[in-house]
Amino acid sequence: MFELQGITLPSLPITGLEKVQDLDRHDGPLISHLKRGSDHYLYYWCDCTATSARWMLLRVSETDIFRLVDKVVPLDQVVPDGSLDGFVYFVDSNNTAKSLVQMVRVAHVPREYRPTPGVYLQAAEVAANKQFALLIEKTPAATNIFSLPRIFSQAYSVLYALFVLKPLEYETIPWKDGFGGMRFYEWLFRRIPGEHRPEVEAFYFASPGFVKFTLQRHVAERVCKALADIEDNESKVAAAYWALYNYIKESKLNKVTEHSTAQFDWGPFNETLAELTRRLLSALRIEDDDALLGSATPFEAAKVSLSFVRRLKELKKFERLGVVRFPKVEAVCSI
Repeated sequence: MFELQGITLPSLPITGLEKVQDLDRHDGPLISHLKRGSDHYLYYWCDCTATSARWMLLRVSETDIFRLVDKVVPLDQVVPDGSLDGFVYFVDSNNTAKSLVQMVRVAHVPREYRPTPGVYLQAAEVAANKQFALLIEKTPAATNIFSLPRIFSQAYSVLYALFVLKPLEYETIPWKDGFGGMRFYEWLFRRIPGEHRPEVEAFYFASPGFVKFTLQRHVAERVCKALADIEDNESKVAAAYWALYNYIKESKLNKVTEHSTAQFDWGPFNETLAELTRRLLSALRIEDDDALLGSATPFEAAKVSLSFVRRLKELKKFERLGVVRFPKVEAVCSI
């Protein structure tokens, strides 16, 4: 092991650390996220001998942890230079209860104990965690950043219903006026199990900052994947969206109220509504369209699809203005 320029301590002065999750592993953890109260720490493997292992412990911002997990910044920008204290602890642990602890200034951390420049966290196991964060890059006055959690939660709820709940009650939701959508999302939230319901755990809107949710991470990643698909397939999504929107408008179907929908003859419209909705879902690369079309009347399926796209467009606006960075999702695990 390399000699350290620091102060030897009788013991680690930080107690009560709890592991949140391992951020990278190879035959055991290589870097872990620890927490004590509101403080966050990284525990980073540096070196070993035949009898002991050397770890670096440093206090960092929660924002930096999310940026590592989402591969926004490489490891060397946080370890050790992201230390909030200007120093780190090195812990040499062995099979005995006694560990050697040294406090070292960041500037004196050996080059050999710093991550290779430009290498990003692999984060292979993070997807199992229920926590999920959207990164805030800046907060211009022209945007309503406080609407971000609500819009993302609504988009999440549609996909949760589509891929997990697959409810059979869409036709009970009225869409006769501007409040129909609001009632729909309130109705949808109530049907999501509590442990998977999107809840804002923390909202730090400095630049940079984050919105941290507790939810079903795989579904949240599907929202991010849908945002990426819209970017890649924008013209096709727009054409399908407006074709469906204009058909409903020109057919005056929005004027059918909740009191008369049961008596209204939907026969002349159902086939076209279903086809245009299927075209929109295809443009969004949602292949399992029967999960929606088979669970709702064609009109309700159309309205849900249009509402979902509007939420995605609002989220894309945040991204295009450089306000929010959404996690890049290469592949989405099955739910």
